[in-house]
Order: sequence, then structure tokens, then C-alpha cells
Amino acid sequence: MNNNSQYNLIKKSLLIATMVTIGSGISYWYIKKPKLEVEKTYVIYPLANDQRDIDDILQLFKDEIYALTTADYDDVHAKLMRRSYNINDPSKDGTLLFYVMRDKKTDAFIGFLAIHRMTFYKGKILFLAVKPEFRGKRYAGELVKFAFDTFREMGMIKAMLTTRVDNVAGQKAYEREGFKKYQVYDGFVYYEVYL
Repeated sequence: MNNNSQYNLIKKSLLIATMVTIGSGISYWYIKKPKLEVEKTYVIYPLANDQRDIDDILQLFKDEIYALTTADYDDVHAKLMRRSYNINDPSKDGTLLFYVMRDKKTDAFIGFLAIHRMTFYKGKILFLAVKPEFRGKRYAGELVKFAFDTFREMGMIKAMLTTRVDNVAGQKAYEREGFKKYQVYDGFVYYEVYL
């Protein structure tokens, strides 16, 4: 190999090495750069004793009772008022945590979420509902993400929920957020996910 061919080979090798280095740097920067936080158009906050929030939740229960529960309205009302997932056991009072979602600009009620601890490491989304006029905007997914964050803060590693077989839109939202179907039984779909 003459000097001119060696020189051309070294030149090409250096050019390729430079291109690989620059490409790697750009890839690293792109992957590691902080993602821009999109301004949220909603707020989620814990339910207090605000009558407006309670009335909005109860109205959504009345409108969507079939989709939300197999219980009757009186049972739902008692669960909300006592914040209990088991109204027959007074020791469970206060263990059902409700959260309200409202539009930031208009303060309109979007929906709500109710969660509770089943065991030391496992939590359940007992109720999740979005008003019909706000559906299709992925608010259900945002409520699920909020539930996951809350469960993690509480030290839980698994989340569960149950929905009706005919709640196809809900199933899509839950699966989009990572829930896995583990059983279909008696008209219901049972989901779980490790956090």
C-alpha cells in the first residue's frame, strides 16, 4: 500500500469516527434532554367537605350508576359521606380517598376518582368517572396516572381495578396506562398493574 492510499484510508477513518462521535452526542442529548412539561388544563385535589364537589360527584353517580357500580345509590351515597369502601365495617370509615378533577380556567367539574388500600402493597381504583362532555380528551388516563402516583407515595407496588365488559372506552384508557387484564368473569373485566 502506498503512502497516498494510506493517507486516504486514515482520512476516511477519521471522517467516519468523527461522524459516529457527533451522531452519538446528538442521540445522547436528544434522549437525555428534559421533556417539556405541558401546562395542564385541569387540577386534581382531595375531596374535602365542599358541598359543591359532593353534589357534583353524586350527580355523576346518578347519571352513570350502571357504569360505576353494582350497588344502589343509597350505598354509593353512604360510601361517599363516610369515605368508606365497606359501610358495614365502621373501622373502614375514612379509608376511601376521593379526588376531584376540575378545569383550571372554567372551574367546571370534569370527573372524580376514588381509591383505597386493599393490602399493605396493593391499592384499588374503586371509582373513576369523567362527565360525558369531557370524554375523549384522555382525562380518564390522567386520573389513572394520578392514582398510580398516589399509590407509589403510599408505598404500594400494585394497582387493581374492575370494570364492566361493555365499558370498551374505559378498557382502552386503562390498558393505555399499563393495566393488564387478568380475568373476565360474570360481566366484569379485572385489571392489575405493577407500579
